[in-house]
Amino acid sequence: MSASIELLRDKGNELSTEQLDECFEEIVRNLTTVKSEDNQEAFLELLTSVIHVLTPIDITSYYSDHSSIVSVLYDNLLDLLKQDMNDAIEGVLIELSNFFHRHVTQSLMNSKDVKQMLIDGIVMYFARKLARGELQTIVFFMNSSIGLKQVDCSLHILLCALENRQNEENTLTEIEAVIDCVCSSTFVHIFRSLHSSEDKLTSDQESLLVGCVTRIYHYNDLDKATDLMRKVARSLPDYAQLLIEFVPPRNPIHIKVLRHFVEMLQFLAIDNDARHEYVNDHALMLDPLLVILRDEVLWKQISDNDTKELFDNAANYLFLLSLECDLLPVIKAKPNVSKCMLKLTEAKSDRTRLNSYRTLAIIMTEDEVKLLTEPDKITAIFLKYFNSAIDIRQQWRLLENLLFCLKSLAQHEQIRDEFANSSSGIPLLIRCATESQFDSTIVKQRSLDLLLVMTFNKQAANMIRDNSELITHIKILSQSHEVALQRVADGILWKLANEDQVVTDVKDKTEQKETSENTSMNKSQTELSATKKQYEYDIMISYSHNDKELVYQIQERLEKDTFRVWLDRDNMYGSPTRAMSHAIENSEVIYQKP
Repeated sequence: MSASIELLRDKGNELSTEQLDECFEEIVRNLTTVKSEDNQEAFLELLTSVIHVLTPIDITSYYSDHSSIVSVLYDNLLDLLKQDMNDAIEGVLIELSNFFHRHVTQSLMNSKDVKQMLIDGIVMYFARKLARGELQTIVFFMNSSIGLKQVDCSLHILLCALENRQNEENTLTEIEAVIDCVCSSTFVHIFRSLHSSEDKLTSDQESLLVGCVTRIYHYNDLDKATDLMRKVARSLPDYAQLLIEFVPPRNPIHIKVLRHFVEMLQFLAIDNDARHEYVNDHALMLDPLLVILRDEVLWKQISDNDTKELFDNAANYLFLLSLECDLLPVIKAKPNVSKCMLKLTEAKSDRTRLNSYRTLAIIMTEDEVKLLTEPDKITAIFLKYFNSAIDIRQQWRLLENLLFCLKSLAQHEQIRDEFANSSSGIPLLIRCATESQFDSTIVKQRSLDLLLVMTFNKQAANMIRDNSELITHIKILSQSHEVALQRVADGILWKLANEDQVVTDVKDKTEQKETSENTSMNKSQTELSATKKQYEYDIMISYSHNDKELVYQIQERLEKDTFRVWLDRDNMYGSPTRAMSHAIENSEVIYQKP
C-alpha cells in the first residue's frame, strides 16, 4: 500500500491510465481490508492518507475514468455521517467534504443518483444533529480550526455546491443549517415518502418534516426573520406541489405533517415585503388551502389537535394572502369563499374564528359586513388577541392586522358599539396612538384611523374627547409633516368639534333634497337651474375605502352628465376637515352610503 501512495504522491499526474488503475485497485482493496478489521483508528488514518495523495491529481482522471475509487470515498463519507462524532471522524469528514467540493462536484452532476445520495446524507446529518440539540445557537466560522465547527461548515459548502445553490454566508449558524434541510431536494423526497407511510413517522421523517420545520416557524429574531423568509420562500413552487399532492389529508400521519408544514408556509407570508416579493408562488397555495378549509371529513374531526392546528394555520395563511392586492380579487372569485369563512366562525378554536373574521373583513363589502351576526363574539375575539399582542414586540405584525380588520368591521354599528362599551377597547387604541414605542409604526396610523371611526359612536367620542392627554397628542399630530397622520388627527378633532353640526347638516341636506323632489314638478326649468347655481357642487359623495372603485365610476358618469361632484380624491386641498366642511356647506346633495 505504501508503494502505491508514494507513487501517486510523486508522479500522480504523470502516470498512465493503466498505472492509475493498478494504484486505485490496490487502494480500494486495502481500504476494504482495513475497514473489515474493525480498527477505526487505522482505517481513518489510511483514508486520510488516500485523500491527501489523490488531491493533487488532475480532476479529469477522477470520476470519468476511475469511478471505483470515488465510489469508495463517497460510500465512506456517507457511512461516517451516520456515526457518532469524535475528533478523528470529524477530521476525516472535513477532508472528504473538501475533496469532493473541490475536485468531484462537477463530475457528480452527471451522476444524479450518487449526487442525491450525498445530498441526502448531508441533510440528514444536519437534521439528526438538530434533533439531538447539538447545534443549538452556536456560530460556525469558516476559518475556525478543525473540529466540530469546521466539519459543519465544510459539509454546508459541499451541500450548496451539490444543490447548485449559492453559498451566501461567511458563517454557519443553526438556522442556516435548518434552511439547508428544508430547502433541499431531500426534504421533497422524504415528504413524498409519506405516500407509503402507514401509522408512524420514521425517525428521519420526524427529524426533517417536523423538527426542522418547527424551527423555521418558531424563529423569532426580528432583525433576521425577513431574510430567513426570503431564503426559504425560494422553495415555494416545490412546496406547492407537495401541498397539492397531500390534500385533503386522510392519514393521521399526513395531517400531523401538514399541520406543521402549513404553519411554516404561513410564517413565510407574515412579512409584507417578503410575501409580496414571492406573491406568485404564494398564489399557488390558494386552491389547496381552500380544499383543506372546505373538507367535510376534516371538519368532522376538528376536535383532534393536529386537525384543529391544521385549520388554524390554513385559515391564517389564507388571511395573510388576502392582504395582497393582486391576490384579493382572485380569492374573492373563488366559489363560496365567504360561505366557507362563515362556517369556520363556528369552530371552537379562537384562532380559527379570528382568522375567519379577519378574512371576511377583507373580502366582504361594507353592506355584507353589516349583516354579520353575533357582534359581541366578534368584538370579544378581537379584543382577546389585541390585549395579548400589544405588549409583545414579536406580535406587532398581528396587532397591525387586527387594527386593519377592525376598521372594516367597525362599519357594523353593533360591533362599533360593542367595542366602545368594552372596558379595554378604547383604552387599547389610545395606548397604540400615544405610546412612544409605536411611533413610526403602522400601529400608530391604524389606531388613529380606528379612533376616527369610533368617533361615530357617542360613548366612544366622549371617552376620546375627555382624555386630555390623547387630545393634546392628536393636536400635535395635526401639525405633523406626515400627511397621513396629519389628516387623520385633523379629522378626529374636526369630528369631535362638529359632531352635532355634521349630523344636522346631513339631515338638512337630505330634507332639502326631498323637498326639492316634491316640488320640482311645480318649478320651471329656469327656476330649477337658478337654484342649482347657488351651490358650488351638485353632490358630495361620502364613501368608504372599500367602495372607492365603484364611487370613482359613479363620479365619472355623473360628470359626463355635467354634474359637479365633490370627492375627497380630487378636492382635499389644505386641511381635510375644512375641505369637508366646505363641501357640506356648498353641495346641493350629500350622499352618504348607509
